[in-house]
Amino acid sequence: MSKTNKLPQIVFLSTEIGRGHPNYLDSIFRLMQKECSKKKVVSPFLNVFDQSKGLSKVGWNLVKRLYFLGGKGGLATKFYNFFRGKKKGLSKDSFFLKILGQNIKRSFEKFKGVCLVAHPLTATILSEVCRVWYLHGEISAPKECAIKGVEKIFVPLKETKDKLVNFGADPETIVITGLLIEPEALEDAKDSFNQRVERVKSKKSLTIGFFTSGAYPPRHIEKIILGTKSVIQKNMRAIIFLGANQRKYKKIEDEVKKLNIKFVGDEKDDLIENKNWELLLTKEKDRTSETKRTIELMPYLDAFVAAPHERTNWAVGLGLPFFALFPLIGTFAPQNFEFAQKNGVVYPLKTKDDSKKLGDIILKLRDENKLLEMTKNGFGKYEINGAQKVASLLIQEMQKI
Repeated sequence: MSKTNKLPQIVFLSTEIGRGHPNYLDSIFRLMQKECSKKKVVSPFLNVFDQSKGLSKVGWNLVKRLYFLGGKGGLATKFYNFFRGKKKGLSKDSFFLKILGQNIKRSFEKFKGVCLVAHPLTATILSEVCRVWYLHGEISAPKECAIKGVEKIFVPLKETKDKLVNFGADPETIVITGLLIEPEALEDAKDSFNQRVERVKSKKSLTIGFFTSGAYPPRHIEKIILGTKSVIQKNMRAIIFLGANQRKYKKIEDEVKKLNIKFVGDEKDDLIENKNWELLLTKEKDRTSETKRTIELMPYLDAFVAAPHERTNWAVGLGLPFFALFPLIGTFAPQNFEFAQKNGVVYPLKTKDDSKKLGDIILKLRDENKLLEMTKNGFGKYEINGAQKVASLLIQEMQKI
């Protein structure tokens, strides 16, 4: 951390757990790199594992393990939801937080710049040590995210702010930014939306995206496989976005082979234009390349299936109809789903039978013009340039320091 005491005085600190929180930081970091490259200024992108050692690192590995256990279902999921939602668990005086923060606090105790974080754990740990800007990219606002003592809390919507204030966050610290969506997805957002509207209105075959979450919950994976088979049986195409976990990719690929459908791996740039496949499987080496490929393929999607986590932003901001995987895992998912439902952009896949009938469900919604409504309900209502606003504020702050 000694290098962070030299300009620039902006540091990104990631937990590298799951996809949502790190992905929000990624978006800001890419914008900062682009904007500051001419000035040869690069803000460090650090993570808690590299900044920790000994018992502290063991603690972070336990948090990561709890995250994956949370997707297993049954008692493991109940314990994870309890851990995430337990206000006492995020107290600054918590013994567990003292262990997690032992090395991180020492690294940042003399740091005079701004540390941008996207997880309530790191925000709480550093809130009394240095200047912390907490990037809360989620629409939902559970109580553990009402962090006190930070300099700024970035939230996407007024509804998010109101909930955090109700839980005790200082309203003076909260900045409403608009939805936190990958900036590259905004470049052709309107054209992609208009083309999607035309495809949904027409009788053309649709393409449905299926997204795994960072924890790869088995019950969600099962529904993704069932849903994929169902839409293909109804003459639609499917793209399964498998993330960067090579072991999980092989396991899901083995399941797909049992479906007796024409599938291809994501190896050529022109695959999407090739009509000789029913299912496209994507896998990438890391989170950055996964995001890049997702943005490249997103304009071709007419709807998507995922857990109601960070991708809920796409449904309410980009006009991409959303089919939400149940059970709802963690403290963010229920509120995200509720918000998407209130905005008329989501349909719940609560049971295996729902997934088995997904093709029929989509066609029925299309015939009744409800799929078109879901598309239109999700575009133009909210500001979607939250990442750009946060990056601009960081650049302004950098010039002051």
